[in-house]
This record gives sequence, structure tokens and C-alpha cells, in this order.
Amino acid sequence: MFSDLILKHTFFALVIIVGSAIAGQVLRGLFEVFLRKLIQKTESKLDDRIIPVIGSYVSPLSLIIGLSIGVREIRKGLTAEHVTHNQILDYFSVIVFVVYVIILTRLVSRLVKAVLEWYIEDLAVKTHRSETALVAPLLMKFVNVLLLFIAVLIVLDHMGINVGSLLVSLGVGSLAIALAAQETLSNMIGWFVILLDQPFRVGDHIKLPSGEEGKVYQIGLRATRILNADNNLAIIPNGDIVKSRIVNVFLPDSATRLVIEVPVSYSTDMERVRRCVVRLLEQQPDIHRDPPPEVVPVGFGDSGFIVRISARVEFSRRWAVETSLREQIMRTFKKDGIVISVPQRVIHIVNPDGPQAAQAH
Repeated sequence: MFSDLILKHTFFALVIIVGSAIAGQVLRGLFEVFLRKLIQKTESKLDDRIIPVIGSYVSPLSLIIGLSIGVREIRKGLTAEHVTHNQILDYFSVIVFVVYVIILTRLVSRLVKAVLEWYIEDLAVKTHRSETALVAPLLMKFVNVLLLFIAVLIVLDHMGINVGSLLVSLGVGSLAIALAAQETLSNMIGWFVILLDQPFRVGDHIKLPSGEEGKVYQIGLRATRILNADNNLAIIPNGDIVKSRIVNVFLPDSATRLVIEVPVSYSTDMERVRRCVVRLLEQQPDIHRDPPPEVVPVGFGDSGFIVRISARVEFSRRWAVETSLREQIMRTFKKDGIVISVPQRVIHIVNPDGPQAAQAH
């Protein structure tokens, strides 16, 4: 029946290609039916992302593998005399290989994206921050560029092009660029670390060891901009920030401690002072009740004991509440007869012509 050898192997190749396409559909169905039921029983959400991605690429990969095997099958019926046929199959093999590399690259990219999104979402739930999602697009761009570079090298190497000299040239060029832009790269890496680690967010109030303090206005690729109390922008390189000890006033929340110290005369009843101050604190709606405010003596001064008043307030209201409390304490203490002590000195003047002086002689 198959007297023509080429026709015979071509027929076998078509059977292989069609069979691989059918096998791909069957495997995809197995992924959707059995594995989907299996991943529903697991607690982790990672497999819920990975399995559908792999399942969507089963059919294309199976078809590409069938085409590759089919080309080899057709070659079995060709001889050296079939120059044109061999050239056509060579070109077709290169096309199949390129498509195969593209599909694998796309599959790896989507798998990395699925794992990265799962990790970012899990991290956002644990840290209660949604800003970590900003890192995912940056990482995916880097991964896609790296995968594209690897895919191009694989295709060039398959086509017989020597990529060794290309890699050496790229390595030398990358080293030269890295040395020339060392400071810029340090700041860019610092930006990436800030986005990934999230020591502060836009809108947080931070303090730096260098003395800069203010609200984070913008986290840029090269520098972070801080709006200080003078309504001026302090521009700090990201590379310097990641190496510094940062105090974030807004973490774990925006509440901060308010502290006022008042010197009170030793003759004053401490319990009376406490009741008076507690009454004033209860009249302040901005003061948090949990934890409760504290009014305690913390030391002895030259002319009286020191009463420390501490409470929690929102950072944005701290200065206003402190000013209001100081004014109220002065008025209330004066009204209730509580003396705010001030340093006093007693000077004894001895008359050199007096009786004591005469006795001294």
C-alpha cells in the first residue's frame, strides 16, 4: 500500500502530530478534572495558581513535541538527493524549535508570576500592607528580560551561532556600566529594598539619624523625598536611607506618646494633683483611653517633685493637645491653689560689723 517511502513516513508523521494534539487535549482534561479536585483539598493557595497555568500549556507543548517527532519521521524517508525537501524541513525545524522555546519561556514567566503574586499577597496579609504589590511589576519586568535574554541565547546557539564572544562582550560592557553608575545603581537597589521591606510608606512620619524629620512625600527611583516642618522637601538618596536607623512614628500605628512634666511644690498633696490632671485628661477627646493616661511623680527637684503626665494621641494632634493641656494645667492649678514650683535660693547676709563678726575675730 505504501510503495512510496516518503509518503509512508509522511503519513506516520501526520498520525504522530494528530495523536499528540489529541493527547494534549486529554492531558488538559485530566488537569482540569482530577488535579483541580486535588488542589481544592489543600490549604495552600499556591497550587491553585500553578496547576491552571501548567494545564493551559499542556496542549501547545504536546503539539510542538508531536511536530518535532513528525519532522524526524519524515526525514527517515528522505535521502541525500532530496536537497530541497531537507532544506524545507531544516527551516521548519528551526521554526518549531523557536516556537517551543517561546512557549517554554512564556510558561516559566507565568509560573514565576503566579508564585510571586501568591507570595506578595501572603506577605500583604501578614503585614497588613498593600504597598508590597508595587514590587511585583518590577520583579516581573526583570524576570521577563532575563528569560528573554536566555531564550535568545538558546535559539542562537541552536542555529549554530557562537554566543561565547557575545557573552564576553556583554560581561565587559556590563562591568563598565556598573562601575560608571555605581552610585545610581546603589540608589536603585535601595529603592527596591524599600519597596520590598516597607520600613515606611508614603504619608508616614520618619526620623533619620542625620536629623531630617518629616512626612514621606514620595519614594522615587533614586531618592526619597521628605516634607519637613518648614514645608520644604528634603531629598535623601535611597542608598543612604537603607543603611540608616530609621524611626517610623506611624508604625505600628499613628498614635504616639505625649509627655508633659510639671514641677509641683513639696507642700502640695500628690493625690490632689493627680485628680486634677486626670479630670483635665478626661476632657480631652483626642487622648486615647487605651492604654490609659498616667500621672506619676518621677523625681525630686530643687524646689518640688516632678509630675509626669503621659498619654497616647494621634501624631498629627500631638502639638495641639500638648499646648492645650499646658494652658489648662496653668489655669486649673492656679484656681485650685496648686503651686507650680520654681527654683528658689535663700541668701543669708552677714553684717561684718555685727556681734557675730566681732565674736569671729
